[in-house]
Amino acid sequence: MIPKGSSLRGALSYKDKMLHYDASLTAAERAGLVEPPLKPLTAQEWQTAKQLSDGRVDEICSICREPYRDSSQVILACSHTFHERCFLSYLRFADAAIARCPVCRTEAHDWTTHDGGLNAWRSRSATRIQRCWRGHRGRVRVMEGLPPGSRLRRRYAAQRLKATGRRIEKLGEARRVAVDKFLGDVDRSTLESSRMLRESLAAFESFRNGVKSAERGPPPVLLSGSASPSWLQEAVGKAIERGDCECPICYDQLRTIEGVEAPRQPARRAVTILSCSHLFHQKCLDSFESFRVFEKRFCPMCRQEYDRRPWPL
Repeated sequence: MIPKGSSLRGALSYKDKMLHYDASLTAAERAGLVEPPLKPLTAQEWQTAKQLSDGRVDEICSICREPYRDSSQVILACSHTFHERCFLSYLRFADAAIARCPVCRTEAHDWTTHDGGLNAWRSRSATRIQRCWRGHRGRVRVMEGLPPGSRLRRRYAAQRLKATGRRIEKLGEARRVAVDKFLGDVDRSTLESSRMLRESLAAFESFRNGVKSAERGPPPVLLSGSASPSWLQEAVGKAIERGDCECPICYDQLRTIEGVEAPRQPARRAVTILSCSHLFHQKCLDSFESFRVFEKRFCPMCRQEYDRRPWPL
């Protein structure tokens, strides 16, 4: 059989459907040991099912509850009709071993295209047009037979003016509601933009204050005393021995002690020494750590875990 949900199935002829049906039978089903699936409907059986569906005047799809109008329509073997796209979507999302009708739950082993809903929609639309036209012609004939200035003519004109006024008022109300909604959206957007701007300015001001405090640097740590870690004196000795004079992150000059002081940098920037003896600007190292690339802190130079202290004076 054609796979369930195939959009080509409804367009196949009875001969093609029987070829697919015979090819899908198993050996046990051919031998009669197992009950075979239901056969596709013949043209006469489809005619009976379509007549039964047209007798109910099905104008609305039972799945989406929308009228058929000029959309493609399918009819099942049980005579229930649906939008083709709705029925195929139902089969795809149901994902059942046996396809069943969404209305009566009988096995939907076969379906084909149908235009009963389109014909019913055309018939109803034509009836409405004829009813409106006949009413209009009848009112015109009645008005033409009345003398000018008669009471009935004035009454008819007043009713027509009231109906026109109500339509204009309804249209104006709809436009007023749309304009109020648009202005409300503009106000909400303005308030949200103002809030975000205030938060951004506050965050920027906090960032500037943090940068200024970082540039001033923390109070110096002395080499002697119980507050100094054990590695600090050894790390300072190694840094002085190497003669480090530039930050490995920003490549700018480091201002440390007289032996490695940069003569072209008048402004002092706080310097930090790591336990591995490498030197960095404090601001550069703070920015490096702020990215939080690693769970642990590793030196940008030697990739070792480190402890940090301000450069001692």
